[in-house]
This record gives sequence, C-alpha cells and structure tokens, in this order.
Amino acid sequence: QHPAIFPENLAKDHIHTWSNSGDLIYDPMVGSGTTLKCAEIMGRNWIASEISKKYFQLSERRVSAHIKQTKLIEFL
Repeated sequence: QHPAIFPENLAKDHIHTWSNSGDLIYDPMVGSGTTLKCAEIMGRNWIASEISKKYFQLSERRVSAHIKQTKLIEFL
C-alpha cells in the first residue's frame, strides 16, 4: 500500500521524546498515517498534510479504523 511505512515503535519513540500528552503533532508527509495513529494512541492531538491523494486516502482509512476500534472498546 505504501513503499516506505514508518515503523510504529520509531514514531512512538519520537512522539514520546519530543512531546507531552495533549500536545499537537504535525506530520507534513502523512504517508500511511503511522505518526497520526501513534499520536492518537499516546494522547496527542494531530494534524497532517499529504500531496498524494492516494496516500491521504490510505492514511485516512488507517487512522479512522483505529479511532473507530478505540471508541468501540471504550463503549464496551
């Protein structure tokens, strides 16, 4: 789906090192959405941009699926 998926553990390490809970994370090249997914997991707010419509849609599906799953777990 994406030729260079960012490893989640690397994203989490950077988010943890350079931000605090509630901070805003900006990903200027969102790609597959790894940084956004990890920011969501770690309690950060986030915004992103992506020049490729294909990758934007990929990240949107990936992050939306994670958020829906999280909300379902909270509901149960």
